[in-house]
Amino acid sequence: MNYVAGLRRGELASLENVLRYFMVTCKLAVAGMHPMTKAAWEANVCCVAAEEFITCKTPQKIRNQLLDALKKYYDEAKAFAATRKPPTEVPTAEEKWMDFPAVAEKAEAKQAEADAKRLLAKLITYADRGAPVNAQDTAAADDDSGDKVLTLPWREWHLSAAAEALDKEAADMAVITLVLRTLHANPRLRRMQVEVRFSEASKKQTAVASSDINAATLELPPCVPKSGKIRTSPVHPLRVPIVVKRIKASHRVSAKASVQDHGSGIAAQTTTYYLHPEFKLPEDAAPPGTEAAAAGVSAWKWTGDETMQSFWAVQRLAQHELRRKNIDEPRSRPLQFNVQLLDTEFNTVTVGRFADESITTTYQVVVPMMTNTVPIKQGDPLVLEHVAQTGEKKRKEYTWKDKVGAKAASKAKTKPAVKPKATMEV
Repeated sequence: MNYVAGLRRGELASLENVLRYFMVTCKLAVAGMHPMTKAAWEANVCCVAAEEFITCKTPQKIRNQLLDALKKYYDEAKAFAATRKPPTEVPTAEEKWMDFPAVAEKAEAKQAEADAKRLLAKLITYADRGAPVNAQDTAAADDDSGDKVLTLPWREWHLSAAAEALDKEAADMAVITLVLRTLHANPRLRRMQVEVRFSEASKKQTAVASSDINAATLELPPCVPKSGKIRTSPVHPLRVPIVVKRIKASHRVSAKASVQDHGSGIAAQTTTYYLHPEFKLPEDAAPPGTEAAAAGVSAWKWTGDETMQSFWAVQRLAQHELRRKNIDEPRSRPLQFNVQLLDTEFNTVTVGRFADESITTTYQVVVPMMTNTVPIKQGDPLVLEHVAQTGEKKRKEYTWKDKVGAKAASKAKTKPAVKPKATMEV
């Protein structure tokens, strides 16, 4: 209390004055009030006054805040005093600032000012020839600064193609990430009959069949859980394309109307993105020369940044590379192309309601899943035929310099050649 009194002495005096007014000065006005009602009234006055005192950040406003907050309980005391027989009046406070009737007058004046500025709708009447006789009231915005206020064309911007395409790429990539995440987290992926081996000599990983695999059994997704990068341009030779089709309803269906009341047209946008190979194995904690290495046992050291999707461990060879490999490395069963990429569609749908209308957007993501075209024997490597892909040709952007250069070259071609002048040698 000494701390409060030392720092907020003036505010504390105002709090004491208002509490003395309600608890002492108004004591006779509420004398006949029911004990429970009176106790609740007194408790509310004390709690509200204390709350205003604690939360007040500006000392100059403490009195106004106390009056506004306690006006309700002043009115209760005044209403009860009027029901007594004979009716009595609530006494006036000794402090001039404690004027509760003035609080009501200020509130009424403020409300009247607001009502005066409020524009009410009018019924527009028309003359015989259809010309309006009256019009709706208008009011100019208050602006005392002299600043020019402009109305921005945000609706026209929202309707433009530029606004439509702002976050299109980010939304497409988010949908691709969601589909790949769903495939990566599925426990069925671990049941695929594939083992991944690493050759210390060639420093390359290979995917082999862990058991005999029937045709069209494998389904390996091209997940990239570590980087999570979806690229917009084809750069890597072993890239994998991901196609996104954004299908949205071209009409709006009211939540209160049936679907039959509207058209059924749809608009689709198709974009191709790319995934690059991603593979990083854990560190071998049993380096050569140790007892574990001599015994052929590997003790892996996990760092948390490993990524070993079996999709990216599958060998990718061209036709001539496959023939050369079978000649240089003869096997009991020659290598053959036994897997291929098969496009698989995944749909993500957003359904909801906005402004009393249903909204729906469907994204169709086409993911090339790796599957085996023929039966594969246990221990046989998985081999995918690699066909060299040509990069997309970028459209050249012409500037005014190119235009001027083209005109100069055209004039040079059409201008007749100048005949050399005859000379005489002496």
